[in-house]
Amino acid sequence: MKNYKIMLIAVIVISVIAGAALGFWGGQTYIRYRFHKGLSDSEYLKARILNKLDNILRLDDGQRATISAILDDGIKEHKKVLVGFRSKMKALRGKRIKEIEKVLTEEQKEEFSEWKEKRKKRWQRRKTRYMKGGDSDEKDL
Repeated sequence: MKNYKIMLIAVIVISVIAGAALGFWGGQTYIRYRFHKGLSDSEYLKARILNKLDNILRLDDGQRATISAILDDGIKEHKKVLVGFRSKMKALRGKRIKEIEKVLTEEQKEEFSEWKEKRKKRWQRRKTRYMKGGDSDEKDL
């Protein structure tokens, strides 16, 4: 009788732990998918905004078309800002790397270069996994 109680308690504890772990993993996967889907697919995001506004405001066809055009313009402007931002960030990263390399010995520079290459490969794997159609900027630091 005592063994059954211990087994029952063990099964319950394992079930709770497994359920919590699965729930956490599923939640993180869902958030990651939704976040990257919204960033990488502007048409998807535009459709979501239009549908949300239509549900709240009950838009007519003219309003829907006008708002769609406004969102298209916003997407174009957003992409222009991102291009400028990315190029500025890339320049800052390059400057920071050069400053760091000035302090290092030749041996340390080689190790630093290897470390940067590993990070670049890891970033490329993540980008292809989560960010379909992402930009091709290098991510050194």
